[in-house]
Amino acid sequence: MVVDPKVQLIVSLIFLFGLALLMLRLVQPRKATKPVESVIQNMMPTEGGVEMNQKLLEAALEGSDYSRYLVLKQLKDITESRVMLRLHLSREEAEALMDDERWLRNVLRDDTLARVVAHDYRGNPHGQRERMVLGDVLDSFDVKFPELLSKVEALG
Repeated sequence: MVVDPKVQLIVSLIFLFGLALLMLRLVQPRKATKPVESVIQNMMPTEGGVEMNQKLLEAALEGSDYSRYLVLKQLKDITESRVMLRLHLSREEAEALMDDERWLRNVLRDDTLARVVAHDYRGNPHGQRERMVLGDVLDSFDVKFPELLSKVEALG
């Protein structure tokens, strides 16, 4: 081996640098190579949101209480968005005001729509509270839902 301390230091540093590069290479994750066709197929949804909403609405109109409940929840979300846009409210302000049924009756000018929007959809459609608040809407869904939807569309 070399006796000169400067040469020993330089050789040791080169050796440590080489080991550091080797360790980085071992730790670095490898890129998975996927065929282009499988990536394109994964990006293409098998069933889009429109088709899912259509099936949900069809099931609701056919009499499924759970589907009716989910459709009313979507109607609530859409109404909340429209009120936010119309009144220039932030998300936090709108969510705070959506619990106040009197304020909703004043803004929406419809008692049934105000009840649907103010309702907390965390239960199930067969619960006693849901039947008390939304029973008339759930029972006559095929008549009430188009009316409520046209009122929400008129908000925009």
